[in-house]
Amino acid sequence: MNDPNAQRHLDHFLIGAQQKVNEYHQKNFPTMTPPKIETSAGGRYIRVISEGKIDRSVYCFIDTTNGDILKAAGWKAPAKNGVRGNIMAADYGLSCVDHHGCIYLRG
Repeated sequence: MNDPNAQRHLDHFLIGAQQKVNEYHQKNFPTMTPPKIETSAGGRYIRVISEGKIDRSVYCFIDTTNGDILKAAGWKAPAKNGVRGNIMAADYGLSCVDHHGCIYLRG
């Protein structure tokens, strides 16, 4: 991303996403350890991963060219059916994710 604040925005997004996961697990599964939100950088996209004790899944993808947040089509690629949000937004894109990852587009 060309914006010099991009890393700060990404960090805020990751902290906020982890907080959403933690709050959900504290409310619904208080005895379980919540998954950890981690990243894996690729070429154009950053894969945001939700990693639990026994499983891992893609939480979302972030486009490194512009900060767009995309729903996962699978482990290796984002869905091409629309941007869910952007980490450069005032809320760091957190309104487009929940405890499982990107929310669905509403028609």
